[in-house]
Amino acid sequence: MNKKILIAAILSSALLISLVAAIYFWPPENGHRTLTVPDNYATISWAVNNATAGDTVFVKSGTYNESLVIRTPLSLIGEDSSNTIIIGGHAGIRGGGSTIDIETDNVTVSGFTLRSYNFETPAWYFHGIYIGANNTKIAGNIIENCYSGIFSPADISNVTSINISNNTIRNNLQTGIVFGGSPFLINITDNDVTSNSFGIVVSYGYRCVIFGNSLSANSRGAIEVSGVRMDIKENNLTSNPESSINVFGSSDLVNTWNNRIENSKAGISLSDGGRQSVGGNIITNCSDYGISFFNQTGTSSIVFKNNITDNTVGISFSQSEASFYRNNFIDNGRQVVIGISDKVNYWDSGSGGNYWSDYVTMYPDAVEVDSTGIWNAPYFIDANNLDRFPLVTPFQSQ
Repeated sequence: MNKKILIAAILSSALLISLVAAIYFWPPENGHRTLTVPDNYATISWAVNNATAGDTVFVKSGTYNESLVIRTPLSLIGEDSSNTIIIGGHAGIRGGGSTIDIETDNVTVSGFTLRSYNFETPAWYFHGIYIGANNTKIAGNIIENCYSGIFSPADISNVTSINISNNTIRNNLQTGIVFGGSPFLINITDNDVTSNSFGIVVSYGYRCVIFGNSLSANSRGAIEVSGVRMDIKENNLTSNPESSINVFGSSDLVNTWNNRIENSKAGISLSDGGRQSVGGNIITNCSDYGISFFNQTGTSSIVFKNNITDNTVGISFSQSEASFYRNNFIDNGRQVVIGISDKVNYWDSGSGGNYWSDYVTMYPDAVEVDSTGIWNAPYFIDANNLDRFPLVTPFQSQ
């Protein structure tokens, strides 16, 4: 009898183990599993290394001192971004790695706080996330106290289809988000990027979008891009001590639209590129200038419907040509500075020009033309630059 009881107990235990295994490991109908840390695996690395393509590694709240290399397409999901913490590196090593290193396509990382170990030498600090593959999604994380927050270097060329959204990226030693190597189809949206050295840098990109981000107190610049067919739209940039938006390096067809910029050294800087479209921005209280063009090669850049207010210089030019209309120049120390006197720019659309807050002071005898909203005397900038149809009242965007 005792032998039968023992056999029954063993069989029951085996059945229980099988049921538990089925709950945690048995593939659902789509063939993908959820591997839970620390319930199924004591470490995140162990779970990641045992995952197969399409699996989810779910990490419960806690602090994990480990560095991950992801070589399998999977979703790495934290229980709570504030309380699921991964610290890359540890005492006794020289650092310089990444807290999460993504080396394969089709990876999602969401719901973590990522940090570097506090090394004695800044150069040893780990990056937060290294991206070396395509079709990556980084969403809903806090990335702080790293060398760079999210990093894809120049020697990883043509990284494509990356989505970075709703992350808080703060207090990193270098750049919050940086892409080199001619990336394309990079979408950086709705992130809070604060108190890094640089905020967001995308070099020689193609069809990349930087949209709806909040950037403040990034000591060396907020957004720096070069590339073709780039969109920088609806970002809020406040108190970045150097430039807020810098478009450089033979960039062409870059749209810089509907951004709010205040309390910077320079608002929007455009240099060494071709056709630019700068529209609908609010640029306030910049200590050098609101918008600057330098050495632009294209003649079809347009600047329209911007509010340029209370800056030391509204717009600064050197070696550039562009068209300006429907802008409001209000209470800038100098509305326009043109560095090369023979450059001819176009200051109206053929029917309407810009609003100049000092117009009445300069032309006290001017009158409105037949209730058109246009003054009867052009606004003089220099001998080659006139606004022929200055606006009587500020332009109101629809």
